[in-house]
Amino acid sequence: MKKNKENRPISVVELLRFIACIFIIWYHSPYIRYQENFSVFHFAGAFLFVELFFMLTGYFTVKHFANKKYEEKSFDEQCKEAAKYTWKKFKVFLPYTIIAVLLMYLVKFIYLDFNSLEELLGFFKRMVLELTLLNTQGGGALGLTWYLAAVVVIYPIFCTFCQSKHKTFLFFLIVPFCLTYYLGFATFSSVDTTTLLRSLAGLSMGAIVYVLSEYIKKLDFRKVWIVFLSIAELLCFGISLIFLWTNNRMLVLEDRLYSFNVIFFFMLTLALLLSGKTLQSKIRFWPFDFLGKISLCFYLFHQVVNEVIVLYLNDYLSVTTKMIMLYVGTFVVSISVYSMVELAKIRLPSMRKVFLKDKT
Repeated sequence: MKKNKENRPISVVELLRFIACIFIIWYHSPYIRYQENFSVFHFAGAFLFVELFFMLTGYFTVKHFANKKYEEKSFDEQCKEAAKYTWKKFKVFLPYTIIAVLLMYLVKFIYLDFNSLEELLGFFKRMVLELTLLNTQGGGALGLTWYLAAVVVIYPIFCTFCQSKHKTFLFFLIVPFCLTYYLGFATFSSVDTTTLLRSLAGLSMGAIVYVLSEYIKKLDFRKVWIVFLSIAELLCFGISLIFLWTNNRMLVLEDRLYSFNVIFFFMLTLALLLSGKTLQSKIRFWPFDFLGKISLCFYLFHQVVNEVIVLYLNDYLSVTTKMIMLYVGTFVVSISVYSMVELAKIRLPSMRKVFLKDKT
């Protein structure tokens, strides 16, 4: 059966996911690259690539619910639909999250010395919180699960909003909300303690991108304008990387506007990319699609590999060797876990059918 064209992955977007993970890994490896002065390093603002994940999730969620059949449902039915869709999306992530959390705690457990039963119980309590995605503030050994935990809390609410009959009114609310968050609220508060608001702002920005891209899609451009938009898209992404590279301390108070500029360029890039008008958006290349599929594994497992290197190998190897090990190790672990999970998805249902057949 052929895939619906609307459901086909956009290869360049999938590649962008993977590139975002590469920069996030760089951002999360200061102890490897700078053993003493790890507070200053290039791509210090690379954690803003997480905004890309939020925005893509928001974009495709709005796209899914952009159907009048959802607007005709009662509020109770919309809430049930939101919960159903949330489970459908996040059950895909759970195997990878569980494996990553267990591996991280195993690495920590082997290394740590517990001086009391209270410390040991606290250790396992944090593990349970991470396994159940209840650590929205980023506490725990893995820490990276705050992203999924924050979205799980906000996502059903966002899905319910997406089914509202008053989408135009909501759109005019989310625009000032995003501006207020990124220019105002984020100026006076640490991002690390506002993950729920951050996830809502990112999802909302994805909604804005969807509206803009749908508007652009309806416009009739000549070929010369398509080429121009394609070049502009590449320039936007390049400029955002320049901002990240040149500004070592991206979210220090006086540099907050830099943060917004980076996000703005991502927003503009995605608005053009996903509009279906640029040359890049028409590329179909399966290796890019595959890299996008393993990007979540890359995001989750890089901290496990990073922790192994920091705890056991940091004093014995050169920085270059450790960075190569970090990226290669993360890639190998990601491919291995992804393959195992996908194989299990295929084998377990078939084994269950055989078992039930034999039982009858």
